[in-house]
Amino acid sequence: MSGFRRSHATTGKSGGSQPAQVIQSQIEQLAYLPGSAAVAIKFIELGKDADAGPVEYDRVISSDAALSAKLLSLANSSWYATRQEVTTVLRAVNLLGINNVRTLAISYCMAGLHNRIKMPKEVLNRYWLGSLTKGVAAKAYAAAFDRNVEDEAFTAALFQDMALPVIHSAVENDYAPMINKSQLEGQALLAAERELLGIDHTEVGRLLATKLELPESYIDAIAFHHDSDCLHKFVESSALAGAIEVAAIFPHLPDQWHPSDAEALTTFLAANAAVHFPTRESFVEAAQETFDSIYRFFQTDGSPALQLNGLIADACSELADATSVMVGQMNSLMNEAAKMGAAVSELAAKHEKLDDERKHDSLTYALNRVGFMAAAETSIEQAARDGKNFALCYFDVDRFKSTNDAHGHQFGDYVLRETCDRIAPVLRDEDFIGRIGGDEFVIFLTDTDAEKARQVSDAIMKAIRYEPYVSGRTAIEKTVSLGVLCVSPEQANCSLGALIQEADSLMYMAKRSGPGQVRMRQFSGAAVE
Repeated sequence: MSGFRRSHATTGKSGGSQPAQVIQSQIEQLAYLPGSAAVAIKFIELGKDADAGPVEYDRVISSDAALSAKLLSLANSSWYATRQEVTTVLRAVNLLGINNVRTLAISYCMAGLHNRIKMPKEVLNRYWLGSLTKGVAAKAYAAAFDRNVEDEAFTAALFQDMALPVIHSAVENDYAPMINKSQLEGQALLAAERELLGIDHTEVGRLLATKLELPESYIDAIAFHHDSDCLHKFVESSALAGAIEVAAIFPHLPDQWHPSDAEALTTFLAANAAVHFPTRESFVEAAQETFDSIYRFFQTDGSPALQLNGLIADACSELADATSVMVGQMNSLMNEAAKMGAAVSELAAKHEKLDDERKHDSLTYALNRVGFMAAAETSIEQAARDGKNFALCYFDVDRFKSTNDAHGHQFGDYVLRETCDRIAPVLRDEDFIGRIGGDEFVIFLTDTDAEKARQVSDAIMKAIRYEPYVSGRTAIEKTVSLGVLCVSPEQANCSLGALIQEADSLMYMAKRSGPGQVRMRQFSGAAVE
C-alpha cells in the first residue's frame, strides 16, 4: 500500500467544533500502540517470512503474557481434547498450527484495543464482533486470490472501523441512535456523521491510526475503505484492495444487516469473484468457518455468537415482509385513489355539465348569449393570429310572432328547436351557433371566405325550406331572413359587438326585401355581389 495522506476538517456542523474536539481528546487518550497490537504487526511480518517457524512465533507470543495465556487456554480447551495439558507456548503453536495462531493473535490485538475504551462490555462486544466479521470476510476473499496478503487483508479489515467505538464513547448520546439505524450503511452513515460531527469515521480512523503509529499501509486501508477508486489507486495488490472493499460492504454492526448490504455483496462477488464464489452463500460460509474458529479463541466454552448467512437471510426476509406490507398498502392506496379519482371525475363531470348548461340555451341547446360571445371572442383572436377569414350569419325566423299567436308558444318552441336542428348538419365542427334572444340567432363560420359563406347560407336556406314544420295536426312552411358579414383577419380588431350589430343590420335589410332572403357584405362596407 501507499503512504498517501489526506487532510481532513475537524470542525463540527454549523461552524462548531465541540464534537470533533471531544473525539480528538478521546484519540489522545489512546495515543500509543497497545502491546498486543504491536505483537500483531510482528505476526504480519512473520507471515511474510517463509522461513519463520514455531520457534519464531513462540518468541513473539511469549513477549505478551496475556496472549500466551489465551493460546494455552485454547490449546487445553474441549475443542482440541488433548490427553496431556499443554504447558508451553511452543507446544500450543505446534498444536494449533502457525496459520491459526497468526490469525488468532492478530484478532487479539483488535480486542485489546477495544478494551482500552471505557464503554459497557455489551456495546464493545458488538463493535468487536462487527470488526471480526469484516476481518474474516477480507481473509476469505484474499485467500481465494493471493494467500500472501491473507493476513494483511484480515488485519486491515479488523482495523477498518476502529474509529466507531471511539466516536461512540466520545459522543454517545448523539451517536448511539445513529449507528443503530440499520438503514445507515456505507455512504449514508458517512454523510450522517459529517452532518452531526463535522467529521466521519474514516477520517477519525485515519487520525487514530496515525496516533497509534500503525504502518502506513493500514492507514490508507482505514482512510479509503468506503472509497473504491482511491482504495484501488493506493493499494498495490488488487487482491488486498478487493478484500478491503468486500469487508466494507459488511455492516458496521454485525446484527444490522440491511437488504442493500446483501444486494451489494452479491453484486460485488458476481463482478469480481464469481469463479471462486459462485454464490453469496458460498462466500459467507467461507467467512463463517474462520469466524467460528476465532470466536472459540475468545469464548472457549460457548458456541459461535453469529450465523452470518442467517443474519443476511433475516434481513432479506424482513425486506420481503416489508415489501409485502408496502405492496398491500400501495394496493389499498391505489383503491382509495381510484375511488377518489372516480369521485373527482364524477364531480368534474357534474361541474362540466353545469358549466355547459350555463353556456347553452335550455330550449334549443344552441349557445346562449354569454356562451356565444365567449366562444366568438376566442375564435376571432385565433383568426387574427392565423390570418384566417371568418363570417357571422345573423338570422331570425320569419313571421315568428304570428306563428306563436296562431298556434301557441309550445308550437313556437318546436319551431325554434327544429330550426336549429335543421341548420346543425350544415355546419362544420369548428362552426357554432348562438341564440341571441327570442327568435334571433348568430352563426360563427370559422376559416370562411365570401364564397364559402355564400355556399353555407344557401345550404341553410334549403335546409329550412326542405319540408314543412309539423307538430301534431299543425304543419306550416317557414323561412328565415339571413344577414352574412364577411370579415378579414386584418379587420378582426373591431369589437365583437360592432360585428354582430353590422350582421344584424344586414339581416333586417334582407327581411325588408321579403321572407327567406339573404344579404351578404364584406365588413369593409363594400357589397358582395
